[in-house]
Amino acid sequence: MNNKSEKPGLEAALETTEIFLDLANDSEVWTEVPVVGLAFKLLRTRDTVREKLFAKKIHQFLFEVNKLSNSDRDKIRAKSIESPEELERIGNTLLLVIEKVTDLEKPKLLGQLFIAYIDDIISDETLRRLVHCVDIAFIDDLMALLGIKHVPHHLENLISSGLSRPIGGATLSNMGDIDYETALLAHELCKAFFKINGTAKPDIQQLWFD
Repeated sequence: MNNKSEKPGLEAALETTEIFLDLANDSEVWTEVPVVGLAFKLLRTRDTVREKLFAKKIHQFLFEVNKLSNSDRDKIRAKSIESPEELERIGNTLLLVIEKVTDLEKPKLLGQLFIAYIDDIISDETLRRLVHCVDIAFIDDLMALLGIKHVPHHLENLISSGLSRPIGGATLSNMGDIDYETALLAHELCKAFFKINGTAKPDIQQLWFD
């Protein structure tokens, strides 16, 4: 029989972490949530280098999801009964994106968006749209949008993700100029992020909530 020292290094390390123990102790809740239950199983079965990298992404996602309060976990139970197809669709979307992201910060952000969905801050459709946006966007530009770091021209860079859009000049003197502004989905992303984290730079917070 395998002991802990014979298990793959990542799995052995994760089994000693608070997140792994918390999830294992609350397995009845998580098995009702396709994305979390499957992610938890995948975390334990990855052996190759590629699979271990995927496990790291899953760990980042689960670390955020594990912050759910008891009342939020009750909401998950309710959603699993009321809308099982919705949860499965969201779970499939999240796992497909988590597997291919190239930055470990993105699974953390996706975990926070999932919590925002559970808390009814964003709808299931908005969550799926934002997952697509996070998948496409460069992580530094996302961090700039959230006010975490400064990146020149981040709004221009975010056009392909659907989080920003170009606008033309409003007067005769600048009608040939091109500028960029945030799109509605960017407002939804920031609303979810700030409400889940409870922090925002004052100027950024005013921009999204006024």
